[in-house]
Amino acid sequence: MKTDQEILNRFQEIAREELLFEGEIKPGEDVFEQMSAAGEDCDDVLFKFTDEFEIDMSDFLFYFHYENEFATLLSNRSLGYIPITIELLVKAAQEKKWPVEYPDHKPPDWRRNPMLFYPVMILAIVVVIFAANFLTNVTLAL
Repeated sequence: MKTDQEILNRFQEIAREELLFEGEIKPGEDVFEQMSAAGEDCDDVLFKFTDEFEIDMSDFLFYFHYENEFATLLSNRSLGYIPITIELLVKAAQEKKWPVEYPDHKPPDWRRNPMLFYPVMILAIVVVIFAANFLTNVTLAL
């Protein structure tokens, strides 16, 4: 079994590889806040770490730990916030299972969020208009 320091060192190496993070991870503080990381960046680092240490992540719920890519539109902090500390990662690596027990909650339903619905719809309309214009130009060229 790896020592706590070896696990910390490997996590910092992964953070450097994935996020070009050059700082030192401080104990007792959220590792992703220390790195100013959110969404997919957190996923990239966390899942590379958990894959390497063969940690069962089947019970992991990201929305308790970090914001998604649409943090300003889809805040999840109302459910509660559980920081991912280096101590938590060490425990997960040693136990080979994500060690957090989450409170009872209703998972967020981001599909119903109007702040996300309108930008997605506008993007879809722009794509349809662009595709129609492109196909019309291709047809005229033939």
